[in-house]
Order: sequence, then C-alpha cells, then structure tokens
Amino acid sequence: MNQYPKLGEFVLVKVKKILNYGAFCSLIEYDNKEAFLHISEVAPRWIKNIHEFLHEGQTLVARVIKVDEEKDHIDVSIKKVSEYEAKNKIKLYRQEKRASKIFELFVKEAQLDAQTADKTKSNLIEHFGSLFDAFSSIAEEEKINFKKLGIEENLGKKLLEIVSKNIKKSEARLKKVFSLVSYAPNGIEFIRKALKEIENEKTQDCTIEIDYLGAPNYQIVIKSKDAKAASKLLDKIIKKLENFSKENNLIFSVQES
Repeated sequence: MNQYPKLGEFVLVKVKKILNYGAFCSLIEYDNKEAFLHISEVAPRWIKNIHEFLHEGQTLVARVIKVDEEKDHIDVSIKKVSEYEAKNKIKLYRQEKRASKIFELFVKEAQLDAQTADKTKSNLIEHFGSLFDAFSSIAEEEKINFKKLGIEENLGKKLLEIVSKNIKKSEARLKKVFSLVSYAPNGIEFIRKALKEIENEKTQDCTIEIDYLGAPNYQIVIKSKDAKAASKLLDKIIKKLENFSKENNLIFSVQES
C-alpha cells in the first residue's frame, strides 16, 4: 500500500488526542500514520465543545482533504462523509481484511516465499482492483486463465481451491412476470394446474417461487448458484407454460423486462 492516502480518499481513523481546536488521529490502513482533524471539519454546524462529538479511541470514517508529503502532514474531515459513504467504506474495509486472511492462508498452504507472495498479490490487485474483488471473481468463474494473471498453473489451482472454500458464489435471482387467463367455467382449475406444473420443475440446483400479484398476474422467481442453469430453467418454464396454455385454452402472456 502507498505510504500516503490520496486526496479525497475515504479512510478509517482512530482518534488519539483531542484538543480544543481539533484532534490528532491515526490512519488505520496506513500504518497508523498521523492525521489532523480540525474542529471545523467535525460537524456542519459550529461546535462549542468538541468532546460532545469525539472521544479518544473512537474509530471513524474520514475523507482526506489535504496531503503534504514534504511536511508529512495530512488533514481529514468527517463532516464531508455521508452516512452511505461511511457504511460503504466500513464494508469494503471488512471485505479486504477478510480477503487478506484468505491470502495469508493461501501463502501458508502453498508454502510461498515472500517475493512470490508479493508478486502474486500485486498481480491480483492490478488485474481486479482489490483482493476481495479478485477472490469474488475467481469464485464466480468456472475457468480461470491464471497464466494471464501472471500466476503459475499449480499455484492457481491451489488458490482456486482455497477461495472456493472461503468465498461463496453469489446467488442468481431471475424474475419473470406473466399472466394466465381463462374464460372457461372451470378455468381456475387449469390455472392452478399450470402453476403446479411450474413448481414441479424445481431442481437440486434451482429453487422456484411463484408470487401472486393480483389476477391475472403472477411472478416466478428462480434462485440458483448457477446463473446459466437458472436462465435455462426459466426458458424451459416459459415454453412449458406456452404449450400448456395452448392445450387448455388459456391466454398466456409474458411481461417484457
């Protein structure tokens, strides 16, 4: 990591010493390098007592507003950080911390020397932007070209093995709204049968939910770790509904996404 944060960057700070005119903080992600938080950057309104807003040992999300590397001086602000930005920064920090632990496990199990470990880590961050994004992408992909990432094939296989155990694939969630109409006296029975036919299409990899949106509209929701399998199943169900509707004089239509 760079020795200094970038201007405008969101950083995690810990309040070390509070004065009447501001507070000295340590930058948690930058080897506890010191930064200064002026009282005017604590809150959007005038502050009479800074201790009402800050206490020593407190951890906050701040925005870097000045960096002077020659003087080794950094200014930060917490009033320029929205609630959303603070929550997002904390989430990203926790994700990266978790990814670092996974990488340490990989280094240990693959018995990498320091040089190889640093090079592998740099290659992943350069290609994906962060370690967590790298591991998330590796977990999602079926085939990884590790050679393209500058990682030897045997190390790539070991990395994939460890990542797969520690990073869960995100769940694909496909939705489709459709309508079923019948003017027959016993039409409701055919509609119920059609919906039952859909539910019976669930597989070991895909779950199916049918939500009633108000006559004559329904929504089908397919969840799966395998996006391709979910998409294939949805197409199959739509085709099955089309055929069932034709055979039983139902009016079937699908709402375009």
